[in-house]
Amino acid sequence: MKKTHLIILAFSVIIGGGIGGVGGWFLGSYFKQSAVVTGSFEKDETAYNKFTEVMGTQDVASVDLTSTSLTAADVAGMAFYKFCYLDTSYRSFTSFNQAISETMSVKNVQNTYSAYIKTSNGKGMKENISKAGFVGFAERTYNYDQAKGTGAASPIYTTSSGANAYDYFRLTNKAEITESTNTIEADYLATDVLKYHVSLAAYIKQFSISPEFPFNYIVNSDTVGETKTVKNTSGKDEVYDNSMVLNSNNQYEIKLSLGEDAISSYKKYMFTTTADSDSNIAKMKDVPVFDDVCVRVIVSRDLKLVGMTTIEAYNVVSMVGNVPTKAYGKILFDYSNKDIPSNSSDPIDYSKVSTCTI
Repeated sequence: MKKTHLIILAFSVIIGGGIGGVGGWFLGSYFKQSAVVTGSFEKDETAYNKFTEVMGTQDVASVDLTSTSLTAADVAGMAFYKFCYLDTSYRSFTSFNQAISETMSVKNVQNTYSAYIKTSNGKGMKENISKAGFVGFAERTYNYDQAKGTGAASPIYTTSSGANAYDYFRLTNKAEITESTNTIEADYLATDVLKYHVSLAAYIKQFSISPEFPFNYIVNSDTVGETKTVKNTSGKDEVYDNSMVLNSNNQYEIKLSLGEDAISSYKKYMFTTTADSDSNIAKMKDVPVFDDVCVRVIVSRDLKLVGMTTIEAYNVVSMVGNVPTKAYGKILFDYSNKDIPSNSSDPIDYSKVSTCTI
């Protein structure tokens, strides 16, 4: 089975601190010091192969997939695959995640906002901004020369060997992250922002994820776990039994309980991205230990992702001990052909996803 380590949605990790120094290709103090886990990335075609085997050349929108032999994970995995690899038109999402933890009798609530944009001309950007009471963190990645704009003529970076490369901005000064009502922004023009031109290989080695693919989880029929009953944001029990139904909006509503194989890359990202923290609570000693990963996916009849919600329960393995954490996330997809912010200082509007119900 081939595996794709799909990228970042809403990272519910506790991050902070700050370092100095800027490097060139795959260099710089951050990429050197925090490459604790050597990551890898392979394209996962498991769900795609299963889906095409069952469906052949049939018009997907005209078939009720709940009446086929496809599992809920097959359909969700195919929708992820389509979003990442098959769609060529504009697509994007914004997400909001709230992680609640308690250590040394102190309760910590951390909000994380994430965005992903891919345009029809191949330009891409992703962002993660997180802030809690005592720490803050922001990162933004472009797959082109950001200083030369987002137009079709702006060059996509390559290394001397022709491999893909990226503009990567990193900020760990909480004072330069502003969270207002229902949204957040980071000052990527601040003097202490780290900026790297980093190769795809170095990025993957550092984070165990690819900047091209925007999902935390590897989803196919092999990565689901046992049925779980968990508390939702309203405090009510909700069952995740790897099921799929057509809802009242004629959309597929898929509820998955994911196993360890679904989160192997995600855990490594959470670990490596805290390496430059100067907080012993924020800095992880090892990868987090997950108890629950429950995902609800809304998919249209033609396999467009509409929305997602996530519930995670895990222990952050920090330098001062384990920190039990519950995280609730929601993701809202958009296909309305907006542009990537032309300047690194231009903020993403997170107000809609932070206030919506999915």
